[in-house]
Amino acid sequence: MSGPGLPPSFPSRRTAQPPRPRRRFRPLVLLVVLAVTLAAAAGVWRLLPSRNGVEGTLQELIGPFDRISVSGRVGATPVVDFLGPVRTSAVKVRELIAGDGREIEQGTPVLLSISAFDATTGENLAESARPDLFVGTATPEELGADLASLVIGRKEGERLLAIHPVSQESGRTASEVVVVDILWTTAKGAEDTVNEFGAVSVAMSPTGPIVSHDEKAPDGLTVQSLIVGDGPQVGVDDSIVAQYQVVGWTDGAVRSSTWRTGMPEVIALPEAMKGLVQGVTDRRVGSRLAITIPADFASGDDTLIVVIDILGTEPRSSSDPESAPGEAAQSK
Repeated sequence: MSGPGLPPSFPSRRTAQPPRPRRRFRPLVLLVVLAVTLAAAAGVWRLLPSRNGVEGTLQELIGPFDRISVSGRVGATPVVDFLGPVRTSAVKVRELIAGDGREIEQGTPVLLSISAFDATTGENLAESARPDLFVGTATPEELGADLASLVIGRKEGERLLAIHPVSQESGRTASEVVVVDILWTTAKGAEDTVNEFGAVSVAMSPTGPIVSHDEKAPDGLTVQSLIVGDGPQVGVDDSIVAQYQVVGWTDGAVRSSTWRTGMPEVIALPEAMKGLVQGVTDRRVGSRLAITIPADFASGDDTLIVVIDILGTEPRSSSDPESAPGEAAQSK
């Protein structure tokens, strides 16, 4: 039975999540787009947020939030320390770090990093102990009404702390602690003035990268660092969230681009083309790269240029559904 004032079902990380909706993406060469581990964001919890970040009574001010300490950078796995068990009969939300990026407006892209913890034991409830990622559109239909209400109007770079009650099979009510980071949807880092030079030049416009290059393509794979991120490193078997554009070297045609819509995509590296995997592995989240990939490391018969912003990374979950084969974006 649910607690007072709660809906009959209050989904959480402890309970089975609903089927994950799939977004149909324009595929990169041999890139299979996965549903994100947290594809149904509303399946984590229902939020009834307090927008002012400060609770209304002295009892609330010295209540559950004072038993929790959260540290770490936005986008990294948060370090959460508990002074003791935390209990709540209603959802409470507090802003921990103010954002300074783009404001999330209804209907625009949003990228969230979500970490859930058992409020009694402090156990990280994620399968890998790393944050789960959600990428989608900031609408009630995709996020759920309560989560949409929480993130719309806030800014990229913001960190929120939520405590919510969870109904258990025994009929008792426990609590969970959730850290929500609103991540950037473009690369966030320092310009690389040392390693940015090479065969490819990239200028950014409101509609995405404008790419120019030398007359002769490099003989092998090259990676130019345009922006250096300071987030987690990408593992060879990870799934990454990225903005990207693929351009043919010979004809200059844009094969595919997420910048056309501004919506990042999720790329499963184990199914990605060899050149892309080599180019992004061990790079840090927040980086922007220009990767020149020869035809034998890609697909088709032309060298490809991939400009990519690495926005997030997570290990592939053993519970992820099998990916459907992606259509190769090849020369036509």
